[in-house]
Amino acid sequence: MKPAGQWEFPTIYRTNACPSSLIPFDKAVPSKDHSGWVHFFIHDSRFTRLLNNPWRYLPILAKFDGVLSPDYSVFWDIHSTGS
Repeated sequence: MKPAGQWEFPTIYRTNACPSSLIPFDKAVPSKDHSGWVHFFIHDSRFTRLLNNPWRYLPILAKFDGVLSPDYSVFWDIHSTGS
């Protein structure tokens, strides 16, 4: 995978593929089974390490059939109890 642009982000290609199975990122990293697609429908804290160091995890993610793009929360106080 080659970085692109000024910020050297990896290129994400669009596809119409349908995953046969899904595995959460935090379970995918130690997994020996690389079938299926990696997803990020987990608490942000469980994939912050990917966002802090994406190039470290690209070789791991590349072993899977596909990866759904992460969607990190942008609200600082999303878990606050106040209104």
